[in-house]
Amino acid sequence: MFPFGGAKNDTEVAIPLCLPSNHKWNEKTHQMDIDGTQPRGNLVLCNDGYELLSKIENENIFVVCILGPARTGKSFLASQLLKDVSFEIGHSARSHTTGIWVAVGSDPIGTDKVRLVVLDAEGLGGVTSDSGVDSKWDRKVFSLCALISSYLVYNTNGTPNMEDVDKLGLIAEFRRSIVGGSHEPTNDPSLNEFRKHAPDFLWLLRNVQSTPDPDHPGISWSKFMLNQVLGLKKNEKERNAVREAIQKTFPSLKTIGIPIPAYDQEVLKNLSSEENKAEINPDFSEKMSLAIATIMSRVSAKNIGGCVMKGKQLRKMLELALRAVNTTCDKLQVDTLWDAIKRNQLQSNVIEAFSKYKSLMKALNLPQSEPKMLETHRAAKEHAEELFRSMTQGFDSNLVPDYARDLMKRCDKMKQDLKEANDKESYKQNKSTMTKLISKYLSDKVGIQEYSCDKLSSLKQKVYEKYGDKAIGPSIEKVKREHEGDIEDRVSTLKRTLLHNSRTAAVKGNKHILETEKSKLPLDVAAMNDIQAMCSTNGDNKLNFVLCNKPTCQSCLDCTTAYNVEIETEFDKFRENNRTESEKICSELMNKLVNEDFHNWVDLQRHNYSGITAKEDEILETYDKESKGPAKGPVKENCKKKLQQALQAVELKLADCAVHCVINDLNDGVTELAKEAPYIENTLQEKQDNVVNAAKNFFRRKCSSIDDRRLDTYKTVLDIAIESWIKETRQINLSCELFQNEMSTALEKVRRDIPKRINLHSDCIHTDIDVC
Repeated sequence: MFPFGGAKNDTEVAIPLCLPSNHKWNEKTHQMDIDGTQPRGNLVLCNDGYELLSKIENENIFVVCILGPARTGKSFLASQLLKDVSFEIGHSARSHTTGIWVAVGSDPIGTDKVRLVVLDAEGLGGVTSDSGVDSKWDRKVFSLCALISSYLVYNTNGTPNMEDVDKLGLIAEFRRSIVGGSHEPTNDPSLNEFRKHAPDFLWLLRNVQSTPDPDHPGISWSKFMLNQVLGLKKNEKERNAVREAIQKTFPSLKTIGIPIPAYDQEVLKNLSSEENKAEINPDFSEKMSLAIATIMSRVSAKNIGGCVMKGKQLRKMLELALRAVNTTCDKLQVDTLWDAIKRNQLQSNVIEAFSKYKSLMKALNLPQSEPKMLETHRAAKEHAEELFRSMTQGFDSNLVPDYARDLMKRCDKMKQDLKEANDKESYKQNKSTMTKLISKYLSDKVGIQEYSCDKLSSLKQKVYEKYGDKAIGPSIEKVKREHEGDIEDRVSTLKRTLLHNSRTAAVKGNKHILETEKSKLPLDVAAMNDIQAMCSTNGDNKLNFVLCNKPTCQSCLDCTTAYNVEIETEFDKFRENNRTESEKICSELMNKLVNEDFHNWVDLQRHNYSGITAKEDEILETYDKESKGPAKGPVKENCKKKLQQALQAVELKLADCAVHCVINDLNDGVTELAKEAPYIENTLQEKQDNVVNAAKNFFRRKCSSIDDRRLDTYKTVLDIAIESWIKETRQINLSCELFQNEMSTALEKVRRDIPKRINLHSDCIHTDIDVC
C-alpha cells in the first residue's frame, strides 16, 4: 500500500502553516529567515499555508496532526500519509521542522469525499539554536494541534518509560487549561464539551519490537500502554494526573509499535530511495502500513455540534485557536471556541442559503410585476429555508433559530431592496416607454393633417393601450398619472394646431373664392347667396373632416366659433365691397340716366308733360335692368327723387314754355285776326273763342299730368294774357270798324301800327308773369 523505498515523483512540498514569531517564510524563495535576536514569543499564521486552506474552503476535511519529540520520524510519517506531498525529513541533531507545516491531499477520499489535511508539528522539546524560547512553547504547539485536529498522532522513539510520561505532562496542563486551571476536572462541562469534538489519539512507538513482551505475544501495545504505562500507580500523584489526562481527554486511545526500518545509517537517511527498498525491514513496512490504515480508517468529516468541518471552518478555527493559545494558554475556553465555530458555520450556512435566495431573485429581470416578484420571493425564500434546514441538521437547536431569523431578515431586506430597485427600474423603464410613445404618437411632427379631432382622441387612447402592453412593474399607474396632464396638453395642442390649420385653410379657400368673385362685383342678392353657399361648402369640406361635432368638445366648438367669426368678417368685407361697388355703379348709372338721358332728351317745345313722365318710367325701367347689387334699391329711390326734382323743374319750365307759346300764338292770332278785321260781333266772338280754346287746349295738353295746384299761377297768367288779348282784339276790331270808313290810309296806318302794339302788349304780359 505504501511502497517505501520508491522515490515520489512530481510531488508537492509541505509549506508552513504556523511559525514562531521570529521566523519569516519567504513565499518566493521558500526559504526560512530566523531572527535570532528576538524570542519566539507566539505562533503566527503563514500566508502560504493559510491560502492553501482557502483552496479547499468548501470541501469536507479530515485533519491529521503528527507531533512528538524531535527527530522521531514525524515528517516521514506525514509524507507517507499523502501520496503526492513530501515533508522535509531531517537526520541531524537539530529539529528539522519548525512550527507547524501543512499539506493537503490532491483527491477526496472516503464516502464523505474528504480532503486529507496533514499537519507536521515541530518536535516537542526539540534542540534549537534560536534564543528566548517561551517556557510554554510546547504547550502552545500541542494545544493548537489538539484544538484543530481530527486525529492526533503522538510519535515517540522506543518503548515508553516514566520520562515519556513526564513529557506528556503538557496534556494534563492542556486539560487543566480547558477547565480554567482546576486540578479536578473530571466532570467539568468545558472538558465534556471538548471531548465531544476532541481528536482521536494514536501513540506511535518507533523503533520497538513488534510486541511489548515476546513471552506473551497476545498482549498488544495498546493493552500494554493502558496497563503498564498509563495505569495509575501508588504514590505518583503528578504522573497519575498525566496518565488520567491522556486516558480521559481524548475519545479514543490506541498504540502501535513500529520496528526499526533498517540498521544501515545510509539506508535510514533515504528510506524512499528505490535502491534502498530491499534493505527496509518488512516488519517496519507492515507496521507502518498498519498505522496508516488505522489513521485512514477514521477518516470522516468532523462534526462540531452539527457543523461539518470544511476548509473555511478550519481557517476560522485556526484563527480563533491561535489567538486563544497565544493569549490565554492557561485558560482555553473550548466551549466558546466550539460555539464560535458553530456560529461561524451557521453564519456561513446563512450566507450560502442567502446566496441561493439571491441567485433565484437575481434571475428576475427587473422591472417585474409586483405579484411576480412577490411570488419569486416566496419561492426563493422557501428554497433558502429548505437549504438552511438541510445544512443545519444536527446543530444545537438553541443556536439555529437566531440564524434562521437572520436568514429571513436578509431575504426580506433583499426583497425590500429589490422592491425599491424594481420600483425605480419600473419607473425608469415605464417613463421611457411613455416618453417614446408620446413622442411617436403625439409629437408636433405627427402628420396631423391626416387626422381628425376624433382620431387625435383615439391617438391618446392608442398611447394608453400601447403603454399598457409594454409597461411593467408597480409604477404603471404612477407614470400614467404623471403623464396624463402632458398627454392631455399635447392632444389639446395637436387639436388646436389641426383645427387652426384646417380653419386657416378653410378661410384661405373662402378668401380665394371671394377674391375670384370680386371681379364680378357688384352682385345681386341671389349671386351673393350663391357665393355664400360656395364658401359654406368649402368650409364644410375643410372642417367637417376634422371636427368631431361633440357638444362637449370645447376645441371643436372654439374652432367653429372662430371660423364663423372669421368667415363672417371676410364676408362682411365682401358685402361692403359689393355695396360700395353697387353704389358706385348704380350712382353712375343714375347720374347718366338722369343727367344725360333725361335732361338731354327733354325738349320743352316738343314734349308734353305726359311724354316726359313716360320717359321717367322708361329711365327707371332702364335703371332696373342695368343696376346691380344691394345699392340698387336705395339708389333707385335717390334716382326717383332726382327725377322728381327734375320733373318738378321741368314742370315749371314746361308751364312757362306753354304760357310763352300760348302768348306767341295769341300774338300770331291778333295779327291774323287783324288782317280781316273788322268783324261782326258773332264772328269776332267765334274767332276769339277758337283762339282762346286752342290756347287753353294747348296749355292743357302741354301740362297734362302736372298737379293743378302747381299750375295755378301759370293759369292765372294765362287767363290774364287771354283776357288782355280779348280786350286787345276787341279794341283793334273796334278801331278797325271806326276807321274803316274814314279813311283807308288811316286804316293802313293802323295796320302798320298793330305789330308795335302787340309787342307792347307782349311786354306787358311778360311783366305780369314775372310778377306772378
